[in-house]
Amino acid sequence: MNYAVYFLPFVVMFYARKPMAAITCLFLQISIVGWPVGMFWASKVLTNYQSKQRFVLTAERLQAKKHSAKQQHYNQYSDFS
Repeated sequence: MNYAVYFLPFVVMFYARKPMAAITCLFLQISIVGWPVGMFWASKVLTNYQSKQRFVLTAERLQAKKHSAKQQHYNQYSDFS
């Protein structure tokens, strides 16, 4: 997806779920002068989107690990009943 930033910045905006920004970026892409602005904008959006996804995945893993530890603790003491 990183190469799409250079050639199709508006696709990156759609990928990051920003449809209005994608339309604006498409208009920037039409002009030669606006193309570098669109590329820079798309690269920033893609970086932010990827870091947000990484954060969400880490939070989900930590939540699952916490739940698993609670379940093991419960199973450890339920054998004595």
